[in-house]
Amino acid sequence: MLTISGVHAFYGNIEALKGVDLEVRAGEIVALIGANGAGKSTLLMTVCGRPRAARGQILFEGRDITRLATFEIVRLGIAQAPEGRRIFSRMTVLENLQVGATIADRTSLDEPSLGLAPLMVKQIFSAIREINERQKTTVLLVEQNAHQALRLADRGYVMQTGRIMLSGTGTELLANPEVRSAYLEGGQP
Repeated sequence: MLTISGVHAFYGNIEALKGVDLEVRAGEIVALIGANGAGKSTLLMTVCGRPRAARGQILFEGRDITRLATFEIVRLGIAQAPEGRRIFSRMTVLENLQVGATIADRTSLDEPSLGLAPLMVKQIFSAIREINERQKTTVLLVEQNAHQALRLADRGYVMQTGRIMLSGTGTELLANPEVRSAYLEGGQP
């Protein structure tokens, strides 16, 4: 459904994405994890056309969207859900996701569990799973809560300094010593 191949993106002279390869198949949940500044948000914004990919290719359902205008990309059904205080608290998760399908500020629309209490995080991840299962909605989940994201994901990618460093099933990445050490509180579940 979404194939990102060798994508490079820049902010001025700073190379933020350095040859990123990532694939999201129809109907699956794919987690993208990494520390602050790893390039996760930049990758999402590049898929949506801002910043524009300097090199590489982005395919959505087999169509090259690398050079499409942002409004054209949104019309294809690619949307970002806002994070933290940028959601509408009186709306359901689905309604917030639908609002994300409209054209909005693309500088901060990701990480659904940011700043939430643990019980709310559990409810958010349950809602994402339910939306995926009931409506067959494909999800690229960008999240710093690596444990929850990888438990939910069919597959996952680990991003560091603008590159994909590791990939595998959610279960494989949860068991990976490097991932456990770096993202799962020093190896604790």
